[in-house]
Amino acid sequence: MQKTALKQWIVILLVVAGLVIAFRVMRSRPWGPSALDVAVSELRSTAAEGHLLSRQIQAGELTDNFRRVHVEMIVQETEQTRKALLEHPIKPELEGARARAAELALQLISQLSLLSSSSQAAGSTFGSLKGELDALHSQLQ
Repeated sequence: MQKTALKQWIVILLVVAGLVIAFRVMRSRPWGPSALDVAVSELRSTAAEGHLLSRQIQAGELTDNFRRVHVEMIVQETEQTRKALLEHPIKPELEGARARAAELALQLISQLSLLSSSSQAAGSTFGSLKGELDALHSQLQ
């Protein structure tokens, strides 16, 4: 039981750290490759977290209440990142990368929403999304 509680607190701390990163990203204007990469990295982290949550849910390691509340927090964070991606000025040559990141954020939100009420979102889906975000991250380097 203590291990489960510890894992839950670690996940919460990761979300808080993600929110801090998202806040810093939102403050910078206009976005160049490094600022866009911060948002992409946030989404990569979210995809990895979704994969972990999916596995923990399937293993019965999380309470229903924790799952629901935690997923809601991650969805809100991802929605904020997507909103920042869509609203911030960006260098013209990065428009395609920004559009792709925003689309992947939307897919993450969709998969995370499935976790909120059931364990139907497959961990492999999060792995696939993370792979696409990794490729986008590499492109921005």
